[in-house]
Amino acid sequence: MPVQVSHKFAKLRLRQRQQTAGSSRRIQFDIEEPTERSSEENSLAQWKSPPQKLMWFMGLMGETKPLLSPLAVDPESKLFLYRYDWSFGVGCSSSDISSWWDWQGELRKKDSALSVQLIVCSDGSVGLTDISAALVALTPSRNTPSFFESKGPAFARQLLGLSANVAQPFLPWVAQGLQVASSMPEAIASHAKEQTYWFMYRFVDAATSGYGIEWRISKSVLHEFGPLLRGSVVLAFHGGGDPARVRIQLRPQMNFDDNDELGFSAIEDERTPYLILEPRTPPGIAE
Repeated sequence: MPVQVSHKFAKLRLRQRQQTAGSSRRIQFDIEEPTERSSEENSLAQWKSPPQKLMWFMGLMGETKPLLSPLAVDPESKLFLYRYDWSFGVGCSSSDISSWWDWQGELRKKDSALSVQLIVCSDGSVGLTDISAALVALTPSRNTPSFFESKGPAFARQLLGLSANVAQPFLPWVAQGLQVASSMPEAIASHAKEQTYWFMYRFVDAATSGYGIEWRISKSVLHEFGPLLRGSVVLAFHGGGDPARVRIQLRPQMNFDDNDELGFSAIEDERTPYLILEPRTPPGIAE
């Protein structure tokens, strides 16, 4: 099955929008157009002023020809599940330390400092079921031990007890399962110490009339796990016959406004990664 990976960079300068009333701090992102310089400078264009500049790294990857799943409640029916991963990283846009600024400190102090949305639009013949979603990290982090540090001894005892009762030919499968488990990224807890780290939100996208899946993330996640975030969602697709097309668009946003939970700032969808999917009927199944 083909898996597509789409990465994009953007260098942004920030300016506060003009407001007629209130104390809103919604920010406008401006992007410099590429110039006739090196390819690296074209993709990461430099701003000379003002000093408040950011670089975004955005990534999206997943299966582009998923198989359609039935909706019938039947043990014999096979459900085809597909994981789609996004990445969103933020940092100062220059290697010149004198131009760095505390952009994390300027983010909204409450929840919803960052938003990462996946907008799913189909041609009308394909629907989807969102099975599960996660915000993932590499551990140990600043204050969080890894799974094997915190649960390892108990897990090892269970594994030894299992291996003592498993026939010899099956022991390699136990070892392989342990290897796979140790290589998987760990999900970040949504709540910890009476604090909301992140939560999920579904909505209808006004711009595209698409199906919106959103991660709302607090700034404490950046402090704990770093400013390069990753998330995953597991989807199943249903519906009409071939051909069919689905577009998954990544839309990251930042919120610098403590007075407005929805005061997000973003860039145009044309500048962010997307995937074009062509869901297919499983072989051997009549349309």
